[in-house]
Amino acid sequence: MEGSESLASQRKCCLPASVRFLNMMSEYMSTTYKELTDISKFPKAEAWLLVTQIISRVFRDMNAAKKGIRSVHPRTSGLTNTAKCLFAMLKIHEVMREYEELEIKNHPAVSSEYVKFLATHVGFNEARSIRDSVLEVDKKVTRIDAEQKKMVETVKTAERLAKYCKEKVG
Repeated sequence: MEGSESLASQRKCCLPASVRFLNMMSEYMSTTYKELTDISKFPKAEAWLLVTQIISRVFRDMNAAKKGIRSVHPRTSGLTNTAKCLFAMLKIHEVMREYEELEIKNHPAVSSEYVKFLATHVGFNEARSIRDSVLEVDKKVTRIDAEQKKMVETVKTAERLAKYCKEKVG
């Protein structure tokens, strides 16, 4: 009897956790899509592609967690099969909890999906354009540094001249 009470409490705990996680994923999808299109100025189609790629990764991670359930076989005892199913369910909830604790967006798998997406969708011309922009900024910084050094030398010369004049005048 004690085992069935524990099972009932697990069931009561897992269903709300699943609903909470699905709500969190839905909110994540909406928020991320809006940020990509409004703030980062991603084209809508590419933003949606990235969001769905990330959510697909979440589901692939959850699917990988249930690998033990693949060995459920009708010839195996019902108790063993039930135990495997329950263990797989708990492993899936563990993956969900990891994503939830990191607010989905901070999970390392999400960063990995961003990198893969950018690597496959940013063209060479865009990369060259970014490189050229960085080189241009670097040249400007170098020029400004040189101008600043000249100004510092001019100020030091003026200070020496003022000191000299002060000594001569009295």
